[in-house]
Amino acid sequence: MAYLNTNEMQEAAEVFVEAFGHVLGNFLGDSKSEIKKFAAELILREKPYMMVTEEGIPRIQQMVFIREDYRDFIFTLHYTFFARWGHSANAVDGLIGNIARGVALSNLTTYSAMPKELATRLPTEENAISILKANNWLVIVMLIQLFVTLSESDLNQNKK
Repeated sequence: MAYLNTNEMQEAAEVFVEAFGHVLGNFLGDSKSEIKKFAAELILREKPYMMVTEEGIPRIQQMVFIREDYRDFIFTLHYTFFARWGHSANAVDGLIGNIARGVALSNLTTYSAMPKELATRLPTEENAISILKANNWLVIVMLIQLFVTLSESDLNQNKK
């Protein structure tokens, strides 16, 4: 599996944050406010390591596809990020590899100190890679969690 190095991840982060701001900036009024709430929900309430499990996929799928503006935001952000980032398929595989490694908490070995019943519910790196490659919209959701920072006003708005 390919992985990105620190500099490559930093470049991806910068491009992603700029793309996020650009796409969000093209939403107006109530739609923009709803997208900010949606992003805050993703960042504050969702567990990234659960999004790539059999239990978590239906939950995040429902969250993203329940509203047309949420889906459009994710799809437009997907287009904007990957078009601006402009890296090869190998780099995309590397990005997916980094995300998968980050969420892969299950390491069932003889010496694992994690309770087995919990470990069997968590993703392996291989499973996470398969899920992310089959659902590239989910990569964008994971990148929102990884790179988008909420301001205090965004947090206060989400409480309303």
